[in-house]
Amino acid sequence: MAARNCDALHWVRGMIRAVKIFFIGCIALLAAVAQEVAPSSAEAAAQQVRQLLQSGQIDQAVEAGAAATSRWPENPETWHMAGLAHFKAGDLPRAEIELGQAVRLAPRQADVHYDLALVHLSQKKYTEAATQLEEANRIDPSNALAHIFLGRAYLNSNRTLPAIEQFKQALRIDPNIALGHYHLGFAYESLGKNPLAVAEFRKELTAHPDDPETLYQLAHALLDLGRAGEAAGYLERCRTLQPQRPEAAYDLGKALLAQNKPQAAVAALQAAVQLSPNDPSFHYLLARALDAAGSKEAAKAELEKFRELKANQPTEGGMASGRIIK
Repeated sequence: MAARNCDALHWVRGMIRAVKIFFIGCIALLAAVAQEVAPSSAEAAAQQVRQLLQSGQIDQAVEAGAAATSRWPENPETWHMAGLAHFKAGDLPRAEIELGQAVRLAPRQADVHYDLALVHLSQKKYTEAATQLEEANRIDPSNALAHIFLGRAYLNSNRTLPAIEQFKQALRIDPNIALGHYHLGFAYESLGKNPLAVAEFRKELTAHPDDPETLYQLAHALLDLGRAGEAAGYLERCRTLQPQRPEAAYDLGKALLAQNKPQAAVAALQAAVQLSPNDPSFHYLLARALDAAGSKEAAKAELEKFRELKANQPTEGGMASGRIIK
């Protein structure tokens, strides 16, 4: 019996040793695989982050970017890709830090300045964005989109004339660049140069006939020029593409009222009020349309609603922001 127990114990010990050897082998194999998968250079690490971003694996790209910057802290491309990963993940402050480090390490690399500018634009830091884009364009003046974004940064900083020059430069580089004529038209419109704005918006529609923003801005410029009939047609198209857009319904009502079509104007303005019930100007114009259509009591009720909303509307100081730039 004792001999059998000894044999059993010996067998158990042998099995334990075998299991240990097996696990040691597995660990060694996993280490070898990890060594094979892990990037062997900063360039390979940056490329790995880029590929993860391209395949939509944002969280993995963030992790790979952190590992790359930790291992190769003096390589600008690891910081560049790590910053882009955080940008894609929506962490703008972190993206700004990492892309800023990439700029410090590679001050003559245009695409790093460009990407940092996009982060600044997303944060509405227009002055900082303009600084980065100016440098990017000095290094590589052939990037049409960089000129578009610089123009947008200027326009949002109330530097309209330099913005116009940037939009023109972008169109010289690429006459077919998307929204190039739109942005130039918007800049002209902001200066009150509506005939020039109309011409640019029409050029944009030649290439992109169903862009609702261009349709709306063209109609808005035509309204300012007193060409209500033309404006109404573009606003109808805009509303077909974007039926939930209240300002398009409002401007359509304004255009129809200017053409002495009060009933049609009432319908458009009622739609505008339904979409944006707390805008005082919508109720005011609806009151005018109802009065013109002979609905005096309804007009009185809308006028009272306008007064109520206007009285409760907070006073805003400073410069008006205007319509949002695409």
